[in-house]
Formats: sequence, structure tokens, C-alpha cells
Amino acid sequence: MTLRYLSPSKILRDRAWEKEFGIDDLQMLAYIHDDSFTVIGQIQAKEITCRFYMILVAYTEDGTMLFNTDNYPYDGKFTTNVIVNPPFFPAFPFSFKAYSNLAPEVDHCKIILKGYHNDKN
Repeated sequence: MTLRYLSPSKILRDRAWEKEFGIDDLQMLAYIHDDSFTVIGQIQAKEITCRFYMILVAYTEDGTMLFNTDNYPYDGKFTTNVIVNPPFFPAFPFSFKAYSNLAPEVDHCKIILKGYHNDKN
């Protein structure tokens, strides 16, 4: 069993895009444990400007994309992975988990925000 943490500098972000969504900051921890890659964190926001979800993309050292995954629903039963305004408190938790035999090859990752549009809402 191996456990390896990624340095915070290895989690790439687009801070200008985050501001467009109303995010003040993202606090994250990323680690690899055997064949799984996990990122946990929280969104700090006073007011989210639109509904969105997050995508995690994992890369090798040379920039080759290994895999991607969406953020998990908050409780996994009654909610979706969509983050909406107002959050129930100013620190909205999130997590990603990917199981892959490529997980040990992850050198860095990127968090991408995607607007969510649902005609029913």
C-alpha cells in the first residue's frame, strides 16, 4: 500500500474563472492511494453566481491526460453534484475520487468549473 500526497502547487486552477462563479477560494488536498486518486476540499464563497459542477482532470508529468471525473454529490443520496446559490454555509465541501490503474502516474491535476443548465429549473 502506497500513499502519496500532491503538493498544492500540483493542483492547477483558473482563479479568474473561479471569481466569475463567485468563488472566493478553494481549499484542497489531493492524494494517491494505490489505484485511487482523491481530492477533497471546500469552496469558500459568499455568493455563487450560477449553478455549476466541477471536473477533475489528471495528467502525467509530460501533460498527457490520464482520466477525468466529476465532483461527487454532497451526501450521495438526495443531492446532485451541482453547486447552487446560496450554499448552506460559506464553506461548501466537495470531493473527487477516481479508481484507475493509472492513478500512480498522476503528476498534477486541474480543476475545471462547468456551468450547469437544466431546463426544468
